[in-house]
Amino acid sequence: MVGEETRRSWKSLVLFTVLFIFIFAGCSTSQESNQLEREKDRKFDTGSGVKFSSLSEQKIEDLAKPSKVWGVVKYYHPKVVSGEINWDDELFRIIPSILAEDSDVNSILYGWVHSLGSESIPGELATEYQFSEDSIQLSPSTDCCKDEKYLGTELSLELSKLLDSNISKREHAYVRFVDKENPYSNMIFDDTGYRLMSLFRYWNIIEYYYPYKDVIGEDWEQVLLVFIPKMIDGSDYDSYFMTLVELTTKIHD
Repeated sequence: MVGEETRRSWKSLVLFTVLFIFIFAGCSTSQESNQLEREKDRKFDTGSGVKFSSLSEQKIEDLAKPSKVWGVVKYYHPKVVSGEINWDDELFRIIPSILAEDSDVNSILYGWVHSLGSESIPGELATEYQFSEDSIQLSPSTDCCKDEKYLGTELSLELSKLLDSNISKREHAYVRFVDKENPYSNMIFDDTGYRLMSLFRYWNIIEYYYPYKDVIGEDWEQVLLVFIPKMIDGSDYDSYFMTLVELTTKIHD
């Protein structure tokens, strides 16, 4: 009898274990299937791999371009808006090429954007997203996208096509910091890539979403150029924090 009860106990334990594995595996599979594609790309969560401490004037200007292009694509490209691409990680992948000596920045950026696919969503927006031109007080400044002298013809045309996109479904877009942006809770403060990305994030948030940009009394493009070297000139939390504090004062809010 004792042997029979022992066998039954073992069978019950084995059955419970198998059921637990299937349930757990099923939950994991369900969670993975609900994950956005950008959430699966976590290569740079522990570091961008980008570190440097000084820049020439030319390289400061070169880095301003990917900041602007990164912002346009972040808010306008269908693949990024839909959550298909981790746009932070793509920035970390492109920066080393921009920093290379004698790099053709416009060509690099064109190849970067073009590789995502030249897709746009033309046509009319849904009624709830339509506004009369008279009701719009301030629009994002996207003039640089059409400046062929600044960006080159190919890149300018590529970005201009994106600006014609009408994307009404934006639930996965990078428009809310709390649940859309990666907070990098374990940020390494001497990581230049992280520091630059935080500057690019803030600069583009103000560029595209700040409602009083026309009255801040600052040349916002010049602010970007000034703060690129400021942001990389530091290697600890205090220098990072104080630079961001100084940056936020530039909107005079």
